Amino acid sequence: MLYKIEGTKAVMWDGGSINDVKYPKNIAALWSDEELAPLGLYRPVAADAVPAGMVATELQVQVINGVVTEVNITQPIVINAGQVKAEAGRRIELLFPAWKQRNMNAAATSLLMTRVAGGSWTAEEQAQADALTAAWALVSSIRTASDVLEAMDPIPLDYSNDEYWM
Repeated sequence: MLYKIEGTKAVMWDGGSINDVKYPKNIAALWSDEELAPLGLYRPVAADAVPAGMVATELQVQVINGVVTEVNITQPIVINAGQVKAEAGRRIELLFPAWKQRNMNAAATSLLMTRVAGGSWTAEEQAQADALTAAWALVSSIRTASDVLEAMDPIPLDYSNDEYWM
C-alpha cells in the first residue's frame, strides 16, 4: 500500500489522480521508492519489533520525522490465572495421562473398598497404595505451584518456566 503525507498524517492513497494525472493502482508494484517519492507516494517503513513483554494490538501508519512509518501500538502482555491452570493441567497430564489417572482412581477405590469392608492389604496392595500416595504428592506439588503463581500480581511472563514448578 502507498501513502501520501497530508500535513502531519499519513493517508492511504486511494488510487486517485495526482496533480491531475491518473496513475495505475498497482503503481507500487511497478515503480521504485525513488520514482514514487516525487509523486508524494510512499511505502511505509516497517515497524520496529514488538518489545519483550508487550503485544501488538494495532498497526498504524504515521509520519515520524517526515517518514511514513508503520508503528505497532502495544500493551503489556497479561498472563491470567486460566493460563496458569492450563499449564498445571499440561504438566499433570504429562506425568499422568487421563487413562492412567482413571486406572489410578480405580485402584485407589478398590484399595479403599478393601479397607471399608474390614480387610487388610497385602504387601502388594500396600506397595500400590504407597505408589498412589507418591503420585498424588506430585500432583499436589503442581497444584500448589499453580496456586502460588495465580496469586502473583502480575503473573510472570515466563510462568511456564520449570523454576516455578519445582
